[in-house]
Amino acid sequence: MMHQFDKRAGHYVFLALVWAVLCLPNLGGPSLWDVDEGNNAECAKEMYESGNFIVPTFNYKLRLDKPALLYWLQALAYHMYGINEWAARLPSALASLLALFGVYELGRCLFDHSAALLAGLILASSIAFCAAAHFANPDALLNLCILLSMWCSWKHYMCRGWWLLGAGAACGLGLLAKGPVALLLPMATTLLFALVRRHFRPWGDPRLLAGALLFLLIAAPWYVWVGLETKGEWLTGFFWKHNVERAVGVLENHGGPFFYYGMVLLIGLAPWSIFLGPTIWHALTASQRQQAREGTMRTLRADATQFLLCWTAVWLGFFTLVRTKLPNYILPAYPALALLTASFLDDWRRDRVVLPAWVLPVSLGCLALAGIGVGGGLLLVSDALPWALPGRRLPGLEKGAWLGGIFLLGAAAAAWCLRQDKRKGLIGCVATTGIV
Repeated sequence: MMHQFDKRAGHYVFLALVWAVLCLPNLGGPSLWDVDEGNNAECAKEMYESGNFIVPTFNYKLRLDKPALLYWLQALAYHMYGINEWAARLPSALASLLALFGVYELGRCLFDHSAALLAGLILASSIAFCAAAHFANPDALLNLCILLSMWCSWKHYMCRGWWLLGAGAACGLGLLAKGPVALLLPMATTLLFALVRRHFRPWGDPRLLAGALLFLLIAAPWYVWVGLETKGEWLTGFFWKHNVERAVGVLENHGGPFFYYGMVLLIGLAPWSIFLGPTIWHALTASQRQQAREGTMRTLRADATQFLLCWTAVWLGFFTLVRTKLPNYILPAYPALALLTASFLDDWRRDRVVLPAWVLPVSLGCLALAGIGVGGGLLLVSDALPWALPGRRLPGLEKGAWLGGIFLLGAAAAAWCLRQDKRKGLIGCVATTGIV
Protein backbone atom coordinates (compact mmCIF):
# COMPACT_ATOMS: atom_id res chain seq x y z
CA MET A 1 0.00 0.00 0.00
CA MET A 2 2.83 2.42 0.82
CA HIS A 3 4.29 1.71 -2.62
CA GLN A 4 1.03 2.85 -4.18
CA PHE A 5 1.04 5.96 -2.03
CA ASP A 6 4.45 6.93 -3.45
CA LYS A 7 2.95 7.48 -6.89
CA ARG A 8 1.36 10.58 -8.38
CA ALA A 9 -2.15 9.81 -7.08
CA GLY A 10 -0.84 9.22 -3.57
CA HIS A 11 1.08 12.48 -3.66
CA TYR A 12 -2.06 14.31 -4.72
CA VAL A 13 -3.94 12.80 -1.79
CA PHE A 14 -1.16 13.78 0.61
CA LEU A 15 -1.06 17.39 -0.61
CA ALA A 16 -4.86 17.60 -0.51
CA LEU A 17 -4.85 16.38 3.09
CA VAL A 18 -2.22 18.95 4.09
CA TRP A 19 -4.24 21.66 2.34
CA ALA A 20 -7.45 20.53 4.08
CA VAL A 21 -5.78 20.66 7.49
CA LEU A 22 -4.28 24.10 6.88
CA CYS A 23 -6.98 25.88 4.86
CA LEU A 24 -10.44 24.53 5.61
CA PRO A 25 -10.84 24.61 9.43
CA ASN A 26 -12.32 27.94 10.53
CA LEU A 27 -12.10 29.35 7.01
CA GLY A 28 -15.24 31.38 7.60
CA GLY A 29 -14.73 31.92 11.33
CA PRO A 30 -12.99 35.31 11.39
CA SER A 31 -14.96 38.29 10.13
CA LEU A 32 -13.91 40.01 6.92
CA TRP A 33 -11.45 42.10 8.91
CA ASP A 34 -9.32 43.37 6.03
CA VAL A 35 -10.81 46.29 4.13
CA ASP A 36 -10.20 44.61 0.76
CA GLU A 37 -11.92 41.44 1.93
CA GLY A 38 -15.05 43.36 2.84
CA ASN A 39 -15.04 45.38 -0.37
CA ASN A 40 -14.55 42.31 -2.57
CA ALA A 41 -17.21 40.29 -0.77
CA GLU A 42 -19.73 43.14 -0.95
CA CYS A 43 -18.99 43.74 -4.63
CA ALA A 44 -19.65 40.06 -5.38
CA LYS A 45 -22.83 40.21 -3.29
CA GLU A 46 -24.13 43.17 -5.29
CA MET A 47 -23.34 41.39 -8.55
CA TYR A 48 -25.16 38.29 -7.33
CA GLU A 49 -28.22 40.15 -6.12
CA SER A 50 -28.51 42.51 -9.09
CA GLY A 51 -27.72 39.97 -11.79
CA ASN A 52 -25.27 42.43 -13.39
CA PHE A 53 -22.04 40.46 -13.73
CA ILE A 54 -20.28 43.02 -15.92
CA VAL A 55 -19.96 46.25 -13.93
CA PRO A 56 -18.36 45.96 -10.45
CA THR A 57 -19.97 48.13 -7.80
CA PHE A 58 -19.49 48.80 -4.09
CA ASN A 59 -22.49 50.30 -2.32
CA TYR A 60 -23.90 50.34 -5.85
CA LYS A 61 -21.29 52.83 -7.02
CA LEU A 62 -18.70 51.93 -9.65
CA ARG A 63 -15.70 50.08 -8.16
CA LEU A 64 -12.46 50.44 -10.12
CA ASP A 65 -10.06 48.37 -8.02
CA LYS A 66 -10.15 44.87 -9.52
CA PRO A 67 -11.40 42.94 -12.57
CA ALA A 68 -14.32 40.57 -12.27
CA LEU A 69 -13.03 36.98 -11.99
CA LEU A 70 -12.95 36.89 -8.17
CA TYR A 71 -16.42 38.43 -7.97
CA TRP A 72 -17.83 35.82 -10.36
CA LEU A 73 -16.37 32.96 -8.32
CA GLN A 74 -17.56 34.46 -5.05
CA ALA A 75 -21.05 34.93 -6.51
CA LEU A 76 -21.04 31.25 -7.53
CA ALA A 77 -20.01 30.29 -3.99
CA TYR A 78 -22.81 32.49 -2.59
CA HIS A 79 -25.28 30.69 -4.83
CA MET A 80 -24.10 27.28 -3.60
CA TYR A 81 -23.42 27.98 0.09
CA GLY A 82 -25.15 31.24 0.94
CA ILE A 83 -23.75 34.73 1.46
CA ASN A 84 -21.22 34.37 4.26
CA GLU A 85 -17.51 34.67 5.04
CA TRP A 86 -16.81 31.02 4.25
CA ALA A 87 -18.22 31.33 0.73
CA ALA A 88 -16.38 34.62 0.16
CA ARG A 89 -13.05 32.96 0.94
CA LEU A 90 -13.71 29.62 -0.77
CA PRO A 91 -12.36 30.67 -4.22
CA SER A 92 -9.00 31.60 -2.67
CA ALA A 93 -8.83 28.31 -0.77
CA LEU A 94 -9.63 26.23 -3.86
CA ALA A 95 -7.16 28.21 -5.98
CA SER A 96 -4.50 27.40 -3.38
CA LEU A 97 -5.28 23.69 -3.63
CA LEU A 98 -4.90 23.81 -7.41
CA ALA A 99 -1.65 25.75 -6.96
CA LEU A 100 -0.26 22.93 -4.81
CA PHE A 101 -1.07 20.44 -7.56
CA GLY A 102 0.45 22.83 -10.11
CA VAL A 103 3.72 23.29 -8.24
CA TYR A 104 3.92 19.51 -7.81
CA GLU A 105 3.50 18.89 -11.55
CA LEU A 106 6.02 21.59 -12.41
CA GLY A 107 8.43 20.08 -9.90
CA ARG A 108 8.15 16.70 -11.61
CA CYS A 109 9.02 18.39 -14.91
CA LEU A 110 11.94 20.36 -13.48
CA PHE A 111 13.43 17.83 -11.05
CA ASP A 112 11.82 14.58 -9.88
CA HIS A 113 8.83 13.34 -7.88
CA SER A 114 10.49 13.58 -4.45
CA ALA A 115 11.54 17.21 -4.95
CA ALA A 116 8.10 17.94 -6.42
CA LEU A 117 6.30 16.56 -3.37
CA LEU A 118 8.61 18.46 -1.04
CA ALA A 119 7.98 21.68 -3.01
CA GLY A 120 4.24 21.24 -2.56
CA LEU A 121 4.71 20.70 1.18
CA ILE A 122 6.99 23.75 1.48
CA LEU A 123 4.51 25.95 -0.37
CA ALA A 124 1.53 24.67 1.62
CA SER A 125 3.18 25.29 4.98
CA SER A 126 4.63 28.73 4.27
CA ILE A 127 2.95 31.64 6.05
CA ALA A 128 2.26 33.85 3.01
CA PHE A 129 0.68 31.08 0.97
CA CYS A 130 -1.54 30.00 3.86
CA ALA A 131 -2.57 33.59 4.48
CA ALA A 132 -3.53 34.09 0.82
CA ALA A 133 -5.66 30.94 0.97
CA HIS A 134 -7.67 32.56 3.78
CA PHE A 135 -8.17 36.01 2.20
CA ALA A 136 -11.16 36.99 0.06
CA ASN A 137 -8.98 38.74 -2.52
CA PRO A 138 -7.63 37.84 -5.99
CA ASP A 139 -4.03 37.11 -5.00
CA ALA A 140 -4.48 33.33 -4.73
CA LEU A 141 -6.17 33.32 -8.14
CA LEU A 142 -3.34 35.34 -9.69
CA ASN A 143 -0.78 33.03 -8.08
CA LEU A 144 -2.49 30.01 -9.66
CA CYS A 145 -2.65 31.67 -13.09
CA ILE A 146 1.02 32.69 -13.01
CA LEU A 147 2.03 29.20 -11.91
CA LEU A 148 0.06 27.60 -14.76
CA SER A 149 1.50 30.01 -17.32
CA MET A 150 5.06 29.27 -16.11
CA TRP A 151 4.41 25.53 -16.23
CA CYS A 152 3.11 25.75 -19.80
CA SER A 153 6.05 27.98 -20.80
CA TRP A 154 8.51 25.43 -19.43
CA LYS A 155 6.74 22.59 -21.24
CA HIS A 156 6.94 24.60 -24.46
CA TYR A 157 10.66 25.18 -23.87
CA MET A 158 11.24 21.46 -23.36
CA CYS A 159 9.00 19.83 -25.94
CA ARG A 160 7.31 22.62 -27.89
CA GLY A 161 3.91 21.26 -28.90
CA TRP A 162 0.96 23.54 -28.26
CA TRP A 163 1.69 24.38 -24.65
CA LEU A 164 1.63 28.11 -25.41
CA LEU A 165 -2.13 27.78 -25.72
CA GLY A 166 -2.19 26.90 -22.02
CA ALA A 167 0.10 29.82 -21.22
CA GLY A 168 -2.15 32.19 -23.14
CA ALA A 169 -5.27 30.88 -21.41
CA ALA A 170 -3.66 31.21 -17.96
CA CYS A 171 -2.53 34.78 -18.68
CA GLY A 172 -6.03 35.62 -19.91
CA LEU A 173 -7.57 34.36 -16.67
CA GLY A 174 -4.90 36.22 -14.72
CA LEU A 175 -5.81 39.44 -16.50
CA LEU A 176 -9.41 38.87 -15.42
CA ALA A 177 -8.26 38.15 -11.87
CA LYS A 178 -5.80 40.98 -11.18
CA GLY A 179 -4.71 42.94 -14.23
CA PRO A 180 -1.77 43.53 -16.59
CA VAL A 181 0.90 41.94 -14.35
CA ALA A 182 -0.60 38.57 -15.26
CA LEU A 183 0.67 39.08 -18.82
CA LEU A 184 3.65 41.41 -18.44
CA LEU A 185 5.63 39.54 -15.79
CA PRO A 186 5.32 36.03 -17.29
CA MET A 187 6.46 37.54 -20.60
CA ALA A 188 9.36 39.26 -18.85
CA THR A 189 10.33 35.98 -17.16
CA THR A 190 10.38 34.00 -20.40
CA LEU A 191 12.32 36.76 -22.17
CA LEU A 192 14.89 36.94 -19.37
CA PHE A 193 15.27 33.16 -19.44
CA ALA A 194 15.71 33.27 -23.22
CA LEU A 195 18.43 35.89 -22.80
CA VAL A 196 20.20 33.87 -20.13
CA ARG A 197 20.07 30.67 -22.18
CA ARG A 198 20.52 32.46 -25.51
CA HIS A 199 17.61 30.45 -26.77
CA PHE A 200 15.36 32.44 -29.10
CA ARG A 201 12.56 31.29 -31.37
CA PRO A 202 10.87 33.23 -34.16
CA TRP A 203 8.07 35.60 -33.22
CA GLY A 204 6.04 34.25 -36.14
CA ASP A 205 5.69 30.83 -34.49
CA PRO A 206 2.02 29.84 -35.03
CA ARG A 207 1.89 28.48 -31.47
CA LEU A 208 2.74 31.91 -30.10
CA LEU A 209 0.13 33.55 -32.27
CA ALA A 210 -2.46 30.95 -31.24
CA GLY A 211 -1.65 31.53 -27.55
CA ALA A 212 -2.02 35.29 -28.01
CA LEU A 213 -5.37 34.80 -29.75
CA LEU A 214 -6.64 32.56 -26.93
CA PHE A 215 -5.48 35.16 -24.40
CA LEU A 216 -7.57 37.81 -26.19
CA LEU A 217 -10.60 35.54 -26.53
CA ILE A 218 -10.62 34.94 -22.77
CA ALA A 219 -9.79 38.41 -21.44
CA ALA A 220 -10.90 40.92 -24.05
CA PRO A 221 -14.71 40.38 -24.09
CA TRP A 222 -15.26 41.45 -20.49
CA TYR A 223 -12.86 44.40 -20.72
CA VAL A 224 -14.58 45.63 -23.89
CA TRP A 225 -18.02 45.10 -22.37
CA VAL A 226 -17.28 46.90 -19.09
CA GLY A 227 -15.66 49.70 -21.07
CA LEU A 228 -18.80 50.14 -23.16
CA GLU A 229 -21.13 49.89 -20.15
CA THR A 230 -19.22 52.56 -18.21
CA LYS A 231 -18.25 54.72 -21.22
CA GLY A 232 -14.60 54.02 -20.57
CA GLU A 233 -14.68 55.17 -16.93
CA TRP A 234 -13.80 51.75 -15.48
CA LEU A 235 -10.95 51.17 -17.94
CA THR A 236 -9.44 54.60 -17.31
CA GLY A 237 -9.73 54.31 -13.54
CA PHE A 238 -8.43 50.77 -13.35
CA PHE A 239 -5.47 50.98 -15.71
CA TRP A 240 -4.37 54.51 -14.76
CA LYS A 241 -5.06 54.80 -11.04
CA HIS A 242 -4.71 51.18 -9.92
CA ASN A 243 -1.82 50.22 -12.17
CA VAL A 244 0.19 53.22 -13.43
CA GLU A 245 -0.22 55.35 -10.31
CA ARG A 246 0.57 52.38 -8.04
CA ALA A 247 3.80 51.87 -9.97
CA VAL A 248 5.01 55.48 -9.99
CA GLY A 249 3.59 56.70 -6.68
CA VAL A 250 2.65 55.54 -3.19
CA LEU A 251 -1.08 54.90 -2.88
CA GLU A 252 -2.93 54.66 0.44
CA ASN A 253 0.36 55.04 2.38
CA HIS A 254 1.55 51.59 1.25
CA GLY A 255 5.21 52.45 0.77
CA GLY A 256 8.41 50.82 1.91
CA PRO A 257 12.23 50.80 1.59
CA PHE A 258 14.11 48.97 -1.17
CA PHE A 259 14.67 45.95 1.11
CA TYR A 260 10.94 45.71 1.89
CA TYR A 261 10.40 42.45 0.00
CA GLY A 262 13.51 40.88 1.47
CA MET A 263 11.91 41.23 4.89
CA VAL A 264 8.57 40.04 3.50
CA LEU A 265 10.20 36.87 2.17
CA LEU A 266 11.83 36.05 5.49
CA ILE A 267 8.43 36.16 7.17
CA GLY A 268 6.25 34.88 4.36
CA LEU A 269 8.37 31.82 3.56
CA ALA A 270 8.78 30.88 7.24
CA PRO A 271 9.73 28.41 8.53
CA TRP A 272 11.46 27.45 5.27
CA SER A 273 13.14 30.85 4.99
CA ILE A 274 15.81 29.51 7.36
CA PHE A 275 17.16 27.71 4.27
CA LEU A 276 16.93 30.75 1.98
CA GLY A 277 20.65 31.52 2.06
CA PRO A 278 21.81 27.94 1.29
CA THR A 279 19.06 27.64 -1.33
CA ILE A 280 20.20 30.72 -3.25
CA TRP A 281 23.84 29.61 -3.00
CA HIS A 282 22.90 26.16 -4.27
CA ALA A 283 20.87 27.60 -7.15
CA LEU A 284 23.54 30.07 -8.25
CA THR A 285 26.28 27.43 -8.26
CA ALA A 286 24.21 24.57 -9.70
CA SER A 287 24.87 25.33 -13.37
CA GLN A 288 28.61 25.75 -12.71
CA ARG A 289 28.75 22.35 -11.03
CA GLN A 290 26.89 20.74 -13.91
CA GLN A 291 29.20 22.29 -16.49
CA ALA A 292 32.24 21.12 -14.52
CA ARG A 293 30.89 17.57 -14.64
CA GLU A 294 29.57 17.52 -18.18
CA GLY A 295 31.59 20.09 -20.14
CA THR A 296 29.64 22.54 -22.27
CA MET A 297 26.49 20.43 -22.52
CA ARG A 298 23.43 22.11 -21.12
CA THR A 299 21.72 20.00 -18.56
CA LEU A 300 18.03 19.95 -17.79
CA ARG A 301 18.69 20.58 -14.11
CA ALA A 302 20.79 23.70 -14.77
CA ASP A 303 18.12 25.03 -17.13
CA ALA A 304 15.42 24.35 -14.55
CA THR A 305 17.34 26.20 -11.84
CA GLN A 306 17.96 29.20 -14.07
CA PHE A 307 14.30 29.26 -15.08
CA LEU A 308 13.25 29.47 -11.43
CA LEU A 309 15.87 32.13 -10.67
CA CYS A 310 14.60 34.25 -13.58
CA TRP A 311 11.04 33.82 -12.33
CA THR A 312 11.98 34.94 -8.82
CA ALA A 313 14.19 37.81 -10.01
CA VAL A 314 11.49 39.28 -12.25
CA TRP A 315 8.85 39.39 -9.51
CA LEU A 316 11.17 40.69 -6.81
CA GLY A 317 12.88 43.17 -9.13
CA PHE A 318 9.69 44.57 -10.59
CA PHE A 319 7.86 45.11 -7.32
CA THR A 320 10.98 46.50 -5.66
CA LEU A 321 10.87 49.25 -8.30
CA VAL A 322 7.11 49.74 -7.90
CA ARG A 323 6.61 52.44 -5.27
CA THR A 324 3.35 51.11 -3.79
CA LYS A 325 4.26 48.03 -1.77
CA LEU A 326 2.15 45.31 -0.17
CA PRO A 327 3.27 41.86 1.03
CA ASN A 328 0.87 39.98 -1.26
CA TYR A 329 2.29 41.51 -4.46
CA ILE A 330 5.12 38.96 -4.62
CA LEU A 331 2.99 35.90 -3.83
CA PRO A 332 3.61 34.42 -7.34
CA ALA A 333 7.34 34.24 -6.50
CA TYR A 334 6.70 31.74 -3.71
CA PRO A 335 6.15 28.67 -5.96
CA ALA A 336 9.53 29.32 -7.59
CA LEU A 337 11.22 29.70 -4.19
CA ALA A 338 9.47 26.55 -2.92
CA LEU A 339 10.83 24.61 -5.90
CA LEU A 340 14.35 25.99 -5.42
CA THR A 341 14.26 25.16 -1.70
CA ALA A 342 12.94 21.67 -2.41
CA SER A 343 15.71 21.09 -4.97
CA PHE A 344 18.35 22.14 -2.45
CA LEU A 345 16.97 20.03 0.39
CA ASP A 346 16.47 17.00 -1.85
CA ASP A 347 20.05 17.25 -3.12
CA TRP A 348 21.31 17.63 0.45
CA ARG A 349 19.21 14.66 1.57
CA ARG A 350 20.71 12.52 -1.21
CA ASP A 351 24.24 13.78 -0.38
CA ARG A 352 24.57 15.46 -3.80
CA VAL A 353 25.73 18.71 -2.24
CA VAL A 354 28.29 19.26 0.49
CA LEU A 355 27.72 22.14 2.88
CA PRO A 356 30.12 23.75 5.36
CA ALA A 357 29.55 22.30 8.80
CA TRP A 358 28.18 25.57 10.21
CA VAL A 359 25.41 26.18 7.63
CA LEU A 360 22.59 24.00 8.91
CA PRO A 361 23.25 24.66 12.63
CA VAL A 362 22.99 28.38 11.85
CA SER A 363 19.75 27.77 9.93
CA LEU A 364 18.25 25.87 12.85
CA GLY A 365 19.46 28.58 15.22
CA CYS A 366 17.48 31.07 13.13
CA LEU A 367 14.42 28.86 13.56
CA ALA A 368 14.89 28.95 17.32
CA LEU A 369 15.37 32.74 17.24
CA ALA A 370 12.13 33.01 15.27
CA GLY A 371 10.40 31.18 18.11
CA ILE A 372 11.81 33.59 20.66
CA GLY A 373 10.78 36.49 18.46
CA VAL A 374 7.22 35.23 18.03
CA GLY A 375 6.67 34.46 21.71
CA GLY A 376 8.45 37.53 23.02
CA GLY A 377 6.91 39.82 20.42
CA LEU A 378 3.37 38.78 21.29
CA LEU A 379 4.07 39.36 24.96
CA LEU A 380 5.58 42.77 24.26
CA VAL A 381 2.64 44.12 22.27
CA SER A 382 0.06 42.73 24.70
CA ASP A 383 -0.50 43.89 28.25
CA ALA A 384 1.16 40.82 29.78
CA LEU A 385 4.40 42.62 30.67
CA PRO A 386 4.58 45.81 32.73
CA TRP A 387 7.28 47.24 30.43
CA ALA A 388 5.41 46.60 27.18
CA LEU A 389 5.37 49.27 24.50
CA PRO A 390 3.42 52.28 25.82
CA GLY A 391 0.36 53.18 23.82
CA ARG A 392 0.79 50.12 21.58
CA ARG A 393 -0.76 47.42 23.70
CA LEU A 394 -3.11 44.87 22.15
CA PRO A 395 -4.60 42.90 25.05
CA GLY A 396 -5.21 39.24 24.35
CA LEU A 397 -2.25 38.56 22.06
CA GLU A 398 -0.31 37.03 24.95
CA LYS A 399 -2.56 33.97 24.57
CA GLY A 400 -0.69 33.14 21.36
CA ALA A 401 2.78 33.42 22.85
CA TRP A 402 2.94 29.62 23.12
CA LEU A 403 3.29 29.49 19.33
CA GLY A 404 6.90 30.55 19.74
CA GLY A 405 7.47 27.26 21.56
CA ILE A 406 6.53 25.36 18.39
CA PHE A 407 9.53 26.91 16.63
CA LEU A 408 11.79 26.12 19.58
CA LEU A 409 10.64 22.49 19.74
CA GLY A 410 10.98 22.12 15.99
CA ALA A 411 14.50 23.55 16.06
CA ALA A 412 15.50 21.23 18.90
CA ALA A 413 14.08 18.14 17.18
CA ALA A 414 15.70 19.11 13.87
CA ALA A 415 19.05 19.68 15.61
CA TRP A 416 18.87 16.19 17.11
CA CYS A 417 18.16 14.74 13.65
CA LEU A 418 21.11 16.68 12.23
CA ARG A 419 23.39 15.32 14.95
CA GLN A 420 22.21 11.77 14.17
CA ASP A 421 22.51 12.44 10.40
CA LYS A 422 18.81 11.72 9.94
CA ARG A 423 18.28 14.03 7.00
CA LYS A 424 14.72 13.04 6.23
CA GLY A 425 13.91 13.56 9.88
CA LEU A 426 15.30 17.10 9.86
CA ILE A 427 13.16 18.04 6.86
CA GLY A 428 10.16 16.39 8.52
CA CYS A 429 10.69 18.39 11.72
CA VAL A 430 10.74 21.69 9.84
CA ALA A 431 7.65 20.65 7.85
CA THR A 432 5.80 19.72 11.02
CA THR A 433 6.79 23.04 12.57
CA GLY A 434 5.40 24.90 9.58
CA ILE A 435 2.12 23.00 9.56
CA VAL A 436 1.53 23.36 13.32
